[in-house]
Amino acid sequence: MTRTPRTIMMCLAATALTAASAHAVCSPPTATVFAGYRDANLYAAVPGADFETQAAGWDLTRAEAVADQADGLGLAADAFALQIEPGGSAVSPPFCVTRDFQGVRLFSRTPGTSKGAGLQVELVVKGKGTSASVVKPSTDWTLSPSLSLANRTAGMAPGAEMDVQLRVRNLGKTSAQVDDVYVDPRLKR
Repeated sequence: MTRTPRTIMMCLAATALTAASAHAVCSPPTATVFAGYRDANLYAAVPGADFETQAAGWDLTRAEAVADQADGLGLAADAFALQIEPGGSAVSPPFCVTRDFQGVRLFSRTPGTSKGAGLQVELVVKGKGTSASVVKPSTDWTLSPSLSLANRTAGMAPGAEMDVQLRVRNLGKTSAQVDDVYVDPRLKR
């Protein structure tokens, strides 16, 4: 097949269109989901992070969606959580952030003992982890404090967007569960 400038331009246009359609939405719907926890900030759900779709779209290593009781957020459909075994990890589907992105909150717990429990939550940009925070789960569902992951987005130009992922690693010696992961995009309130 002969590659004419027109053919090459059509191929480039098709590639650009595909890449643009694969870009995550940077203006997700937000709500004050943690208002019952004295946090009136607007949050957006991380894709699939309620785990009601059995962790569809998440890259799991030594982790799986498990049937579990409600975590305390009070959502009607809250029958599943993500269980991560010691040394395991879960990486979210891509989602879009701007430089206003400030952090993440999630529910976590250990089904057994909390001794030696620890979850590392980090922002993944272009396959590389940055900006890690650690959560110490208890035996009951507990809402994390706002985990600041913003230092990676601080250098972005105003109006710039980038796709990122969240990686949750179990650093502990016992299995841990995670549910209802939300980001604070610091949109106008």
